[in-house]
Amino acid sequence: MKKNLFITIVLSLGLLACSEDEDPKASRDLGEATLVLNGKPAEFTVLAGSWRCDSDNLSLSITRLGADLTKGVSVYLGNFPAKEGKYALHKRESSHDDCILNTTHGSALAYGGETLVAMYGILEDKGPNELIITHYDSVAQRLEGHFQTTLAVEDKLLPIGNLEHTDTLRITHGTFVTDILPPEK
Repeated sequence: MKKNLFITIVLSLGLLACSEDEDPKASRDLGEATLVLNGKPAEFTVLAGSWRCDSDNLSLSITRLGADLTKGVSVYLGNFPAKEGKYALHKRESSHDDCILNTTHGSALAYGGETLVAMYGILEDKGPNELIITHYDSVAQRLEGHFQTTLAVEDKLLPIGNLEHTDTLRITHGTFVTDILPPEK
């Protein structure tokens, strides 16, 4: 479990790492998402980039930090083909299985400030858990779509005071539009 946590954090940070000095269109890289999270509308930021198993596959990092900057959540949808289509989201069992089975998966992290509070995994029996890519433009490197999923806490790491997060994340009516980050050289 700790290895999966480390890999998820590294992948999320890798997608978030970009420098405006290196890329003149860096301000366009950050996309937008709207969704209903546990019955409440919410706005998130989105980044898309290549997946580590197959450079032709993509991943999304969908993140929201609270107004007081003390509480946030990041949803990760990974290893889906760079083309329009409907993809079932599965619970991430291990990073090794994801590559061998070419599985499209999802997970989430809850945090307070710089502290990781909880890790979430998809509840496959509480579906539908799906990602639908409605538009993929390989020339403009643009991605659009929608998704829905239900995730539950797999590991509470630091449940303290106001950093406590809900045990279940139910995401419905999720939509996103984002540029795709170029692969790092």
